[in-house]
Amino acid sequence: MALIKLLLTPTAFALGFLTPLIAQTLTALEISVAGVPNLVTGLVLALALGITAQIRGGWLWHSTKA
Repeated sequence: MALIKLLLTPTAFALGFLTPLIAQTLTALEISVAGVPNLVTGLVLALALGITAQIRGGWLWHSTKA
């Protein structure tokens, strides 16, 4: 059960799905950061999004009602 919970975290989703998606999108659009492979760029961006979602508790940017 703990393994399933770990696999369904935002960080795991970012690593498993968003990283290759971002890398392939950058490759298809012929965009790259000088000297850095697109996979590394995708990893950095996806991890930033995944960790942010993990900390915030969700993917959407919403404000809480007071």
